[in-house]
Amino acid sequence: ISGSTIQTVATSCRILRTLNLSGITSLQDEDMLHIATCCKLLEDLSVASNKKLTGRTAMVIGLRLTKLSSLNLSNCPLIDDLSLKIVATNLQQSLRQLLISRNPLVCTSLYLFARNCIHLEELNLDGCQAPSSMLAEISNLRNLQTLS
Repeated sequence: ISGSTIQTVATSCRILRTLNLSGITSLQDEDMLHIATCCKLLEDLSVASNKKLTGRTAMVIGLRLTKLSSLNLSNCPLIDDLSLKIVATNLQQSLRQLLISRNPLVCTSLYLFARNCIHLEELNLDGCQAPSSMLAEISNLRNLQTLS
């Protein structure tokens, strides 16, 4: 699937609630900007296993897709800590499921997710370098049902 095809779908399907773009290696930041501009009603988004998406994508998600309850950014190694802080801050009321496994994260964003996103029910940090002190923060997530 090309970036232009993805953008056409986003333009035509503005009321999409769920979008799974996992493993689409042609997906780029510009495509995600277009999706976030057109599909503001998205509640479930997966862009896992994409090595081209950068922190720009995470920032756009955090700033424009404020209805997201499920976000999968697993195995997106160019997503940085600063951009995830924006996600943790802006999606704190809506986010229920966060999958960020196999990403090179810094503890700051993990702490923000644990402190801000109090409605999280599922958190996947597999392969992330989370310190043991992070467990104390995670214990504040009273709705958490799945932790991996």
